[in-house]
Amino acid sequence: MPDTPSASMRVPNLIRRLRENWRAMVEDIDQAEILRSLRADGQLTARYLFMVAIAAGIATIGLLLNSPAVIIGAMLISPLMGPIALTGASVATLSAPHMRAGLSALAAGALAALTLSGLIVLLSPLHDSTPEILARTRPNLFDLVVAVLSGLAGGYATVRGRGGAVVGVAIATALMPPLAVVAFGIVSRQWQLASGAGLLFLTNMVAIALAIALVLSCYGFARRETRSKLVWQTVLWGVLLAPLAYPLTASLQSIVAETYFAQRSSEVIRTRIGNDGRIERLSLSYPDRDSVRVEAVVLLREPVDSLEEAVTAALQADSGRQWTVRIAQLQVADPAALLAERSAIANPVAAPPPVAIVAERSPLDGFPLPLEQAAVDHARRTALLVPRAEVRLPLGTYRQAEAEAARAHPGWTVRVRPPLVAIPPVHFAHTSAHIDTASESRLDDVAWAVRAWGAVAVDVTGYASTEAGGNLPLARARAEGVAEILRTRGLEVATDAIYPAADQWQIEHEQGMAHFRRAELRVRPLTTAVE
Repeated sequence: MPDTPSASMRVPNLIRRLRENWRAMVEDIDQAEILRSLRADGQLTARYLFMVAIAAGIATIGLLLNSPAVIIGAMLISPLMGPIALTGASVATLSAPHMRAGLSALAAGALAALTLSGLIVLLSPLHDSTPEILARTRPNLFDLVVAVLSGLAGGYATVRGRGGAVVGVAIATALMPPLAVVAFGIVSRQWQLASGAGLLFLTNMVAIALAIALVLSCYGFARRETRSKLVWQTVLWGVLLAPLAYPLTASLQSIVAETYFAQRSSEVIRTRIGNDGRIERLSLSYPDRDSVRVEAVVLLREPVDSLEEAVTAALQADSGRQWTVRIAQLQVADPAALLAERSAIANPVAAPPPVAIVAERSPLDGFPLPLEQAAVDHARRTALLVPRAEVRLPLGTYRQAEAEAARAHPGWTVRVRPPLVAIPPVHFAHTSAHIDTASESRLDDVAWAVRAWGAVAVDVTGYASTEAGGNLPLARARAEGVAEILRTRGLEVATDAIYPAADQWQIEHEQGMAHFRRAELRVRPLTTAVE
């Protein structure tokens, strides 16, 4: 029998074959042509600046309009991948001229993008931080991983002539939109927003360049006389990536913690309110690193005594953080019915509750909204109509539906009880406490809804952004202005003013400066059940 090669012999043979295949692959690459192509795409030219400016303009408009399709268009035409790839090639070959050319083009392109984006933001009537803007202000470690993987794909596509893959890299890493967000943050003086987007752009740029450098080095682009300097490449990668890894890791840890806190607080509340209760709304905020604030609205058949204290104690036991819990308990006849989701397959027809069949028309006839509950008394000629919870319309729409139903049925007393939702805040112009006509009309709707829910008391908290500084009087004036209007509508109102809010800079960074140009309204717990 022939001798079988031992394992100690098979491993060297495998390594030798891999080396031979690698040498054949490297020899098949036209390094000079690839470098010429990289130099051509990465040079600072008038065409390059023009395309960068156009891409920046499209990205800015897409961000302001919150349009993903427009933003993707900006990613596709942005030429920033050219100088980034040239910079990566300069690291692989340790070529100072290539590095100067790539970094010069990147700096000039970034300046052109910031200039045009800032001008568009300055002239635009839209200044709110849209979800597409906020999505690019909180990078984390996963963004770094995505950028590295995309850079590896881009480097391979560059070497092997797979140009279509570069398009995917451009979309995955989104180099242009973060620059537009930086400009938005600078013009609107939202510095944390600008710094977060800047970190995302820097992360993508550095990670892609170094990943491309790694691919080119593997394909033999590091010249033989510089192979002894590969240690300097490794040092350079570490120096550039390590400062990025720390804030990105901290951001990822923060996101994981916030997700856990939201899930845990929801579980604790559900445990305390039982199977008959439902959570209508749950929101978390983080005044500082050691504190969590929970605000919730729950629907119950019967109020739960000391609910806030019990939830706070349970959450406190799970975490070393300081928890502040505020829970509004809204008492309704059937919480499950109010919040049950409807399916066209499971519930093809959802009729109102049975009503006595009489010849006379009732307010149910022709009512434009789908109903969850209806209580119609033909003898007393009264009707209480409760639209479905999933029909989320402005409070004024429900009020108008009530008025139209009453007009259409003379002699009837018609009441519409809107779904139990959080009262929308009153927004103000920059540094202003003036309540315009539209806002006053919405407060009329709020007063109507509060009475429809069976409540009579509202808490109003005024806030102010950090744009001008020293804005506690402004926050107080906003709260008092709203309270004065609600008091004239027959409600009991207590006011408070907060400035600065705990960790206000962080919240403004995440949700935008306009988040604090408002007065917040909160209904005190109801005690009246749905009839």
